[in-house]
Amino acid sequence: MIPSKDWKNFGVATEKLSVIDSSYDSADIYIEYMYLDAFGGSVSINISRGVFYSDGDTPKYITVADFNQIVNEIKTTDEDLTFGYSEYDDGSTVYGHIVIKRVVLGDFVVEDNVIQNEYILLNVSEGSFLQNPLQGVDINSFLQSPSTEQQLLDTVVEKFAQDSLRVMGIRKVGDSLIVQSEDFNV
Repeated sequence: MIPSKDWKNFGVATEKLSVIDSSYDSADIYIEYMYLDAFGGSVSINISRGVFYSDGDTPKYITVADFNQIVNEIKTTDEDLTFGYSEYDDGSTVYGHIVIKRVVLGDFVVEDNVIQNEYILLNVSEGSFLQNPLQGVDINSFLQSPSTEQQLLDTVVEKFAQDSLRVMGIRKVGDSLIVQSEDFNV
């Protein structure tokens, strides 16, 4: 359960993880994204397969046995699991899945922040922050405007570039805008 609709950007589980009945060991793990609405009810957004990136760029789908092993291992260490959304393109199909990472707990966890930067740049208007990011797309202003879809895409690419993000891919799927970018400075 996550506290907002921002289901592509979240970290440590909000409830203690426990092992799953071993009679399901060969079954794949699916994780459901949920948020609490204004009335305290839970709303399901997405259900995706759980993966680890064990050998570079190829996701390894997790079974119940894998998950149980990980949960048992982190109980005896100073580690936890974080969760985040990612997509994998095998050349013919784009698969959405939940990436599970082991992290060592400490005062705070530092992870890749490109997804957070994308979210902020798409939603804030120019001048919303005094420093970093200096630019903003203000995607809400495009919803009711007479601007074309191409103008929106051009604005996204321009504003991201001004904030050191190179847009690698952008597409509109239904009412969603899917952006993949990378940091120039990496």
